[in-house]
Amino acid sequence: MTLSSKAIKKLESLLVGAVGKNEPGIAIGIAQRGRMVWGGARGLANLVAKTPMTTQTPFRICSISKQFACALAMREARAGRIDLTAHPSRYLPWTRVLDPALTVAHLMQNKSGIRDQWVVAMMMGALPTQPFTLEDGNTVVRHAPACMFTPGERNLYCNVNFEIVGQILETVAGFPYAELLSAQILGPLGMRDTSLGIDTSLSIPGDARGYRFHKKVWKEEQNGIHWAASAGLVSTTEDMLRWAACLRDPKAAGLPWVADILPTTPFNDGAAAQYASGINHLVANGRAMYAHGGGLRGWKSTLMHFVNEETSIVVLMNRNNSPKDRMPRAVANDVAAALGILPVWRRKGVRPVPARLPRGTTGAWVSHEQGLIVCLRERKGRAEMHSFLDWSKLVRTDDPHTLATEDGNMRFTFDGNGGATLVDAHENVCATMRHVAGRARGAIKGAAIFAGRGSYGCAQLAGSAAISTARGKTIITFTGVLGTGEHYPLTVLDAHTAYFDLMRGVDEAPPGRLLVIHDPREQCIELSATLARRIVFRR
Repeated sequence: MTLSSKAIKKLESLLVGAVGKNEPGIAIGIAQRGRMVWGGARGLANLVAKTPMTTQTPFRICSISKQFACALAMREARAGRIDLTAHPSRYLPWTRVLDPALTVAHLMQNKSGIRDQWVVAMMMGALPTQPFTLEDGNTVVRHAPACMFTPGERNLYCNVNFEIVGQILETVAGFPYAELLSAQILGPLGMRDTSLGIDTSLSIPGDARGYRFHKKVWKEEQNGIHWAASAGLVSTTEDMLRWAACLRDPKAAGLPWVADILPTTPFNDGAAAQYASGINHLVANGRAMYAHGGGLRGWKSTLMHFVNEETSIVVLMNRNNSPKDRMPRAVANDVAAALGILPVWRRKGVRPVPARLPRGTTGAWVSHEQGLIVCLRERKGRAEMHSFLDWSKLVRTDDPHTLATEDGNMRFTFDGNGGATLVDAHENVCATMRHVAGRARGAIKGAAIFAGRGSYGCAQLAGSAAISTARGKTIITFTGVLGTGEHYPLTVLDAHTAYFDLMRGVDEAPPGRLLVIHDPREQCIELSATLARRIVFRR
């Protein structure tokens, strides 16, 4: 197949509009029916060496790596060497501290309920750029082994799930994960420019670097995290399209067991799940898409495969934080639009209708039970919701009391009595929310209003949290086995509720917005990030 000249012109224009030619760059690749039909790149892989970006430039693809680990686990399961219904401790004795209901399959489907170790690390005093090894990750899990929910009940993204899967693979195979990966996937698929780059502080083949736009200049990002099965792959646009061709037809690619990572498994209550084994599986309007993204400070990536259209799109970027940048996912959607492909959740000829917020509903909404904070605002006449790291536009639904994200995954319903319900289909969560602060009065100013000031300890994490007043601001600081962290300013919502934004963790995406709830009766504070909820520190 070949693309039309009109489509190629749109794609070339998209590249020019994405990045400047002397800035950190972007690489895009498209395959149809398993064959690469177009590739383009713009910008630089290395600003000092002036190395141009190409579709053969090795990148850190980060979390897209997860599906490779799951594919290898499926291979071992077919051979009878791994039982996916077994507790991980059958293969890794140290994981006996984890919930007895946990299975290897729960790990692969992000249904374990384990708190993400790279988020918990920040509550144990970690700094964003300090070294953080694979063993450090195991140490964090040993300190915080309790699951946030019964395994299989919900979906919550957790990188340690896949590191444990990688360690199981090494135990079963008897040799390093990198060797297993190379022998069973990379070699057979001809992915010659793909390798495992565990230490993110080291340079990668080709010497591409990741950059951050800071104070109007591009600066090379400094990373210290180690990862393997969860996010360690270094690959190129062209190699990623070879993998996408395998996802399209695993049997024809000679790796039939890869097909086992594609189906989803329902939650415990029978509700349909969207996350398979390292792959987001989106189905709507009679169409399907496999997708996953990845990120590290300075690196962003996405892989999409539109099943019905037999089209795969890869977008890799070595840049973060520029105000004009779009996420690779958004760029991939633009690429799909240039090819005449709609987002899976959108019907042809039907446009989402912008929503307005009901009077008095702007500001913060909190669920203590779920450890969630959602902020609502109106901007340019449109309703928007902040639930993790950024703002999502809300649209109208058939129910006049319900607003939803454009993909329909999150729905916010007002009950008319000052309360609301948040439904997240991806996580299988239904949370009752209470309104804490509105735009009219905003966050309460003045540190003295927050009743939770003082020092708190968390025996589980072997660390402490201090909330203090400094120059009219309320700040929180963590100290633990990983050091003493930064000072994070709190936004106080009422005497017992606050939040802070932690936008640089040891990993990317960062922990994001953390909810802080003070319980005066129990003399404790409870902290919740999206990927690590309800951790208690006692006075």
